[in-house]
Amino acid sequence: MTATKRPNPARRHHYLPECYQRLWAGDDGKVERFWIGHADRLMARRLAPAGVGWAPGLYDIPGEKDAWEVQRVETEFFAPLDAAAAPIMRAMIETGQAPRSSEDRTSWAMFVLAFLHRTPQHLAATLSKLAELNTELMPEVEERYAELKGPGDPPTFREWEARRNPHAIERSMLRSIMDLISNPKAGPYLVNLDWAVIDLSSADYGVMVGDNPVVLVPLQTPEGHLAIPLGPERLFVASEHAHLVRSIAKSPPRRTVRAVNRLMVERANEVLIAADRAQEPFVRKHFGTCRIGSLATGLHQPDRMR
Repeated sequence: MTATKRPNPARRHHYLPECYQRLWAGDDGKVERFWIGHADRLMARRLAPAGVGWAPGLYDIPGEKDAWEVQRVETEFFAPLDAAAAPIMRAMIETGQAPRSSEDRTSWAMFVLAFLHRTPQHLAATLSKLAELNTELMPEVEERYAELKGPGDPPTFREWEARRNPHAIERSMLRSIMDLISNPKAGPYLVNLDWAVIDLSSADYGVMVGDNPVVLVPLQTPEGHLAIPLGPERLFVASEHAHLVRSIAKSPPRRTVRAVNRLMVERANEVLIAADRAQEPFVRKHFGTCRIGSLATGLHQPDRMR
């Protein structure tokens, strides 16, 4: 009997998860994707979520030979994270209510926090910052290594590490990214904030979403809140201040949609998603005009959605 060969895992790593993009999908199962093409020209195309918001091997583990081992960060961390969030998103859309159970709130908090680290822009910035910190610590490490190395060991720690595990630093950085998303302080803190799902269906236009989907105003400030679109007609909001959540909920939907869309469009790097092309002139005018940094480099965020 011939053993069935295990197929290689998909190489598309979605930083905008397919389950999230589907909130904008029409009856054709597709979303409207905007991006900047040749000669800074705004492009638009209707595509299935599988073809949007991804990069090949984005979370690959360097140094692994086996095709499945290379992708363990994607298959064992991000894929389960997205799968757990999918029914929670659907429930928020259907009921208009934020999740109540501790398990669902924890899953949703991690899913939202992941956006601050998982996109190509944020991932590269975080890895760069970790590399910088590693470089700063290296003189101390080399000094300690010089004290401990044996007669047959390489002259420097870098050479010793290169022989033992040439990808140790990169692998350590990926573990750090997962630790940041699973932060035992940040997650519970977000879980215990006031949460709300705001209905924006009466607005003239739908909410769009870019590759920086989380609006984050420092949470421990008087105007502190976090928001993320839930499809074209809903917005998730969390804050320490219940009155602030109520204020955003009472704001005219048209005003809130315009404020959110402006942030989504201005901060877009590679991609913006919408339900249709109704706002194409607005997108053309503002796409990528106010890009932000990452948590590693300092986020440029609004004082409040206005």
